[in-house]
Amino acid sequence: MAHALDADGSTRRAGRRLRHAAALTGPPMRRLVANHISTAYDIAGAGPPLVLIHGAEADSRMFRTVASMLSPRATVIVYDQRDCGLTEHEADAYTLLDLADDAAALISGLGLGAAHVFGQSLGGLIAQLLAARHPACVERLILGGAMRADASLPDLNPTGMAAAASYRAAGDAGLAPLAALFTTATFVAENPGVVDVWRHAKPLTTPAQRARRQTAIRRPITKIALATITCPTLVLVGDADQIVPPAHTRTIADDIPGAICRTLPGIGHASALQAPDLLAREIAQFLPFRPA
Repeated sequence: MAHALDADGSTRRAGRRLRHAAALTGPPMRRLVANHISTAYDIAGAGPPLVLIHGAEADSRMFRTVASMLSPRATVIVYDQRDCGLTEHEADAYTLLDLADDAAALISGLGLGAAHVFGQSLGGLIAQLLAARHPACVERLILGGAMRADASLPDLNPTGMAAAASYRAAGDAGLAPLAALFTTATFVAENPGVVDVWRHAKPLTTPAQRARRQTAIRRPITKIALATITCPTLVLVGDADQIVPPAHTRTIADDIPGAICRTLPGIGHASALQAPDLLAREIAQFLPFRPA
């Protein structure tokens, strides 16, 4: 049985209607104990449930702006994956399949039934695995800047990964080019303050946790047939993505029956940072939300 913990540490059985926070403004303040982990999550808004799954090197804080834009029309749930943010689990090895099962345990443990799911970057890969392994959990699926569930990012774009590693190793001197790599050079030139997002980004995890997560990301997984995903699916592709090649992401829509593919002109990989208003609008238009 899953149990949810409120911010004050009190325990209540999951499955009842949750009290929704007014806004998602910081690290998650609630916990759900399920699937052998204590998942840090938060929830805001009212309406159909929408779960946001973050990327490889991020945590749920990456969705603060997008979540605030969507919460007037949806019950938005954000959470930290294993070895990210404030989620706690045993120091055991795990796979991307486990991360998909964690998402299913969260949806089930919160009594959501089926939820709409948006996954960004690696979160999009996890969302594909979730939809394939736990179809009853996913009402509609949205993938942003995602890699295929049968692909490996280090193999997919070694040049981009090498550039990111080089910029990180350069310290402050590498922050502007790193920001431009994840967005675009034009965006950084017009919004120089965005570099501070990388400058002040402080991981909530230890080096050992980050190393364990990288091992999980690089570990091959059993290939899934994208054709087995039957829920309505929207694939969003930033045509300026320098991390996951746009042509690669478009193949996801080719292989999921009935999937829709939409291009975000001039948008790089970090769409939630570069264009949260556009991203929120695309999500809202695809999902059966009440009018704004």
